[in-house]
Amino acid sequence: MQYDYHPPGLEDLPPKTESWFPHVVKCRSWNPYVPHWGRKDRRWPFIGVLTWEESILVYNYAKSLRKMPFLEIGAWIGWSTALLAYAGTRLTSIDPIHGETLQGKSCTDSLARVNVAGEFCLINGFSPAAVKEIASNGKQFSGFLIDGEHAGDAPLKDAQQCAQCASTECVIILHDAAQPGVGNALRWLQSNGWDCGVHLTAQCLGVATRGGVKLLHHTADPQVDWKRYVERQAPHLRDFL
Repeated sequence: MQYDYHPPGLEDLPPKTESWFPHVVKCRSWNPYVPHWGRKDRRWPFIGVLTWEESILVYNYAKSLRKMPFLEIGAWIGWSTALLAYAGTRLTSIDPIHGETLQGKSCTDSLARVNVAGEFCLINGFSPAAVKEIASNGKQFSGFLIDGEHAGDAPLKDAQQCAQCASTECVIILHDAAQPGVGNALRWLQSNGWDCGVHLTAQCLGVATRGGVKLLHHTADPQVDWKRYVERQAPHLRDFL
Protein backbone atom coordinates (compact mmCIF):
# COMPACT_ATOMS: atom_id res chain seq x y z
CA MET A 1 0.00 0.00 0.00
CA GLN A 2 1.45 3.35 -1.08
CA TYR A 3 1.14 6.51 1.00
CA ASP A 4 2.72 9.92 1.59
CA TYR A 5 4.65 10.19 4.83
CA HIS A 6 4.47 13.48 6.74
CA PRO A 7 7.28 13.62 9.33
CA PRO A 8 6.00 15.06 12.63
CA GLY A 9 7.24 18.41 13.82
CA LEU A 10 7.99 19.80 10.36
CA GLU A 11 5.90 22.29 8.43
CA ASP A 12 3.95 20.63 5.62
CA LEU A 13 4.11 21.80 2.01
CA PRO A 14 1.87 24.66 0.86
CA PRO A 15 -1.68 23.38 0.20
CA LYS A 16 -1.55 24.39 -3.47
CA THR A 17 1.75 22.61 -4.24
CA GLU A 18 0.25 19.95 -6.50
CA SER A 19 -1.86 22.50 -8.38
CA TRP A 20 1.37 24.20 -9.49
CA PHE A 21 2.18 21.06 -11.50
CA PRO A 22 -0.89 19.93 -13.50
CA HIS A 23 1.08 17.19 -15.30
CA VAL A 24 2.54 15.60 -12.15
CA VAL A 25 0.87 12.39 -10.99
CA LYS A 26 1.47 9.91 -8.21
CA CYS A 27 3.21 6.65 -9.06
CA ARG A 28 4.43 3.59 -7.23
CA SER A 29 7.49 4.09 -5.08
CA TRP A 30 10.84 4.06 -6.88
CA ASN A 31 12.15 2.11 -3.87
CA PRO A 32 10.85 -1.43 -3.20
CA TYR A 33 11.69 -1.08 0.52
CA VAL A 34 9.86 2.22 1.09
CA PRO A 35 6.17 2.33 0.05
CA HIS A 36 5.94 6.13 -0.19
CA TRP A 37 4.22 7.55 -3.25
CA GLY A 38 6.57 8.66 -5.97
CA ARG A 39 5.64 11.51 -8.29
CA LYS A 40 6.46 12.03 -11.95
CA ASP A 41 5.45 14.20 -14.84
CA ARG A 42 3.22 12.03 -17.04
CA ARG A 43 4.98 13.39 -20.15
CA TRP A 44 8.34 12.01 -18.96
CA PRO A 45 7.36 8.97 -16.88
CA PHE A 46 10.82 7.52 -16.29
CA ILE A 47 12.17 10.36 -14.13
CA GLY A 48 10.66 11.27 -10.78
CA VAL A 49 10.80 14.26 -8.45
CA LEU A 50 11.32 14.48 -4.70
CA THR A 51 8.84 12.49 -2.63
CA TRP A 52 6.44 14.42 -0.43
CA GLU A 53 8.57 13.71 2.65
CA GLU A 54 11.79 14.76 0.90
CA SER A 55 10.05 17.89 -0.33
CA ILE A 56 8.99 18.74 3.24
CA LEU A 57 12.58 18.43 4.43
CA VAL A 58 13.97 20.60 1.61
CA TYR A 59 11.18 23.15 2.13
CA ASN A 60 11.88 23.39 5.87
CA TYR A 61 15.61 23.86 5.30
CA ALA A 62 14.80 26.58 2.78
CA LYS A 63 12.37 28.29 5.19
CA SER A 64 15.20 28.54 7.72
CA LEU A 65 17.24 30.38 5.07
CA ARG A 66 14.59 32.88 4.05
CA LYS A 67 16.08 35.87 2.15
CA MET A 68 19.44 34.09 1.98
CA PRO A 69 21.18 33.10 -1.31
CA PHE A 70 20.43 29.49 -2.24
CA LEU A 71 21.77 27.49 -5.20
CA GLU A 72 19.98 24.58 -6.82
CA ILE A 73 21.76 22.16 -9.17
CA GLY A 74 19.20 20.18 -11.15
CA ALA A 75 15.67 21.52 -11.59
CA TRP A 76 14.07 19.04 -14.03
CA ILE A 77 10.45 20.29 -14.23
CA GLY A 78 10.86 22.76 -11.37
CA TRP A 79 9.25 20.85 -8.48
CA SER A 80 12.03 21.64 -5.99
CA THR A 81 12.66 25.00 -7.70
CA ALA A 82 9.13 26.18 -6.92
CA LEU A 83 9.37 25.08 -3.29
CA LEU A 84 12.74 26.79 -2.76
CA ALA A 85 11.42 30.00 -4.31
CA TYR A 86 8.14 29.87 -2.37
CA ALA A 87 10.10 29.40 0.88
CA GLY A 88 11.57 32.85 0.32
CA THR A 89 15.18 32.09 -0.58
CA ARG A 90 17.11 34.20 -3.06
CA LEU A 91 17.29 31.29 -5.47
CA THR A 92 19.67 30.58 -8.33
CA SER A 93 18.80 27.40 -10.25
CA ILE A 94 21.20 25.76 -12.71
CA ASP A 95 20.04 23.20 -15.26
CA PRO A 96 20.35 22.79 -19.04
CA ILE A 97 16.55 22.46 -19.14
CA HIS A 98 16.37 26.20 -18.49
CA GLY A 99 17.12 26.67 -22.17
CA GLU A 100 14.47 26.26 -24.86
CA THR A 101 13.09 22.92 -23.64
CA LEU A 102 9.63 21.62 -22.75
CA GLN A 103 10.89 20.83 -19.24
CA GLY A 104 12.13 24.40 -18.92
CA LYS A 105 8.74 25.75 -19.98
CA SER A 106 7.12 23.48 -17.41
CA CYS A 107 9.41 24.95 -14.78
CA THR A 108 8.69 28.58 -15.68
CA ASP A 109 4.94 27.89 -16.03
CA SER A 110 4.89 26.37 -12.55
CA LEU A 111 6.83 29.29 -11.08
CA ALA A 112 4.28 31.62 -12.65
CA ARG A 113 1.54 29.81 -10.69
CA VAL A 114 3.42 30.32 -7.43
CA ASN A 115 3.07 33.46 -5.34
CA VAL A 116 6.85 33.62 -4.98
CA ALA A 117 8.07 35.09 -1.70
CA GLY A 118 11.73 35.24 -2.72
CA GLU A 119 13.87 36.09 -5.73
CA PHE A 120 14.89 33.58 -8.36
CA CYS A 121 17.26 33.35 -11.30
CA LEU A 122 17.20 30.45 -13.79
CA ILE A 123 20.49 29.66 -15.54
CA ASN A 124 20.80 27.44 -18.60
CA GLY A 125 24.04 25.59 -17.92
CA PHE A 126 25.85 22.54 -16.64
CA SER A 127 27.43 22.12 -13.24
CA PRO A 128 30.05 22.36 -11.91
CA ALA A 129 31.27 24.77 -14.61
CA ALA A 130 28.25 27.06 -14.25
CA VAL A 131 28.70 27.15 -10.46
CA LYS A 132 32.33 28.14 -10.87
CA GLU A 133 31.38 30.94 -13.27
CA ILE A 134 28.73 32.30 -10.89
CA ALA A 135 31.17 32.22 -7.99
CA SER A 136 33.99 33.86 -9.95
CA ASN A 137 32.89 37.31 -8.76
CA GLY A 138 32.98 36.22 -5.11
CA LYS A 139 29.28 35.32 -4.75
CA GLN A 140 28.57 32.95 -1.87
CA PHE A 141 25.53 30.87 -0.93
CA SER A 142 24.02 29.86 2.39
CA GLY A 143 22.23 26.81 1.02
CA PHE A 144 22.57 24.27 -1.77
CA LEU A 145 20.40 21.50 -3.20
CA ILE A 146 22.48 19.16 -5.36
CA ASP A 147 20.23 16.95 -7.50
CA GLY A 148 22.01 16.83 -10.85
CA GLU A 149 23.97 14.04 -12.49
CA HIS A 150 24.36 11.10 -10.08
CA ALA A 151 26.75 8.90 -12.08
CA GLY A 152 30.47 8.52 -11.46
CA ASP A 153 32.21 11.40 -9.72
CA ALA A 154 29.72 14.05 -10.91
CA PRO A 155 28.15 14.48 -7.42
CA LEU A 156 31.62 14.79 -5.89
CA LYS A 157 32.63 17.50 -8.37
CA ASP A 158 29.39 19.37 -7.69
CA ALA A 159 29.93 19.17 -3.91
CA GLN A 160 33.54 20.32 -4.22
CA GLN A 161 32.60 23.32 -6.32
CA CYS A 162 29.71 24.24 -4.05
CA ALA A 163 32.00 24.07 -1.02
CA GLN A 164 34.21 26.66 -2.72
CA CYS A 165 31.42 29.23 -2.72
CA ALA A 166 29.70 28.28 0.54
CA SER A 167 29.12 30.82 3.29
CA THR A 168 30.57 30.27 6.75
CA GLU A 169 27.11 29.21 7.94
CA CYS A 170 25.67 26.89 5.32
CA VAL A 171 23.78 23.70 4.46
CA ILE A 172 24.38 21.45 1.47
CA ILE A 173 21.58 18.97 0.69
CA LEU A 174 22.29 16.05 -1.62
CA HIS A 175 19.30 14.18 -3.03
CA ASP A 176 19.55 10.44 -3.81
CA ALA A 177 22.22 9.78 -1.19
CA ALA A 178 21.35 6.10 -1.61
CA GLN A 179 23.40 6.32 -4.81
CA PRO A 180 27.09 5.49 -4.13
CA GLY A 181 28.37 8.52 -6.05
CA VAL A 182 26.27 10.87 -3.94
CA GLY A 183 27.47 9.05 -0.82
CA ASN A 184 31.07 9.69 -1.89
CA ALA A 185 30.32 13.40 -2.16
CA LEU A 186 28.88 13.42 1.36
CA ARG A 187 31.92 11.58 2.68
CA TRP A 188 34.24 14.14 1.04
CA LEU A 189 32.35 16.98 2.74
CA GLN A 190 32.67 15.20 6.07
CA SER A 191 36.42 14.75 5.60
CA ASN A 192 36.70 18.47 4.92
CA GLY A 193 35.16 19.63 8.17
CA TRP A 194 31.44 19.60 7.48
CA ASP A 195 28.99 18.02 9.95
CA CYS A 196 27.21 15.36 7.93
CA GLY A 197 24.16 13.17 8.36
CA VAL A 198 21.44 11.40 6.41
CA HIS A 199 17.68 11.72 6.48
CA LEU A 200 16.20 8.27 5.86
CA THR A 201 13.67 8.76 3.07
CA ALA A 202 12.77 6.82 -0.06
CA GLN A 203 15.95 7.96 -1.85
CA CYS A 204 17.72 9.40 1.22
CA LEU A 205 18.87 12.98 1.67
CA GLY A 206 22.48 13.57 2.60
CA VAL A 207 23.00 16.80 4.53
CA ALA A 208 26.21 18.67 5.33
CA THR A 209 26.15 21.70 7.63
CA ARG A 210 28.56 24.12 9.23
CA GLY A 211 28.41 27.22 11.37
CA GLY A 212 25.09 27.82 13.07
CA VAL A 213 23.08 25.72 10.61
CA LYS A 214 22.06 22.36 12.07
CA LEU A 215 20.42 19.20 10.79
CA LEU A 216 16.66 19.27 11.11
CA HIS A 217 15.17 16.90 13.64
CA HIS A 218 13.56 14.26 11.44
CA THR A 219 11.63 11.19 12.53
CA ALA A 220 11.93 8.54 9.82
CA ASP A 221 8.79 6.60 8.94
CA PRO A 222 8.42 3.99 11.74
CA GLN A 223 6.61 1.62 9.37
CA VAL A 224 9.77 1.08 7.28
CA ASP A 225 12.54 -1.37 8.16
CA TRP A 226 15.35 1.12 7.63
CA LYS A 227 18.09 -1.20 8.83
CA ARG A 228 17.16 -3.72 6.15
CA TYR A 229 16.94 -1.00 3.51
CA VAL A 230 20.37 0.46 4.28
CA GLU A 231 22.06 -2.93 4.56
CA ARG A 232 20.71 -4.10 1.21
CA GLN A 233 20.47 -0.91 -0.83
CA ALA A 234 22.81 1.68 0.66
CA PRO A 235 25.51 0.16 2.89
CA HIS A 236 27.73 3.18 2.21
CA LEU A 237 25.40 5.23 4.44
CA ARG A 238 25.90 3.15 7.60
CA ASP A 239 28.60 5.47 8.96
CA PHE A 240 26.26 8.47 8.80
CA LEU A 241 23.41 6.95 10.84
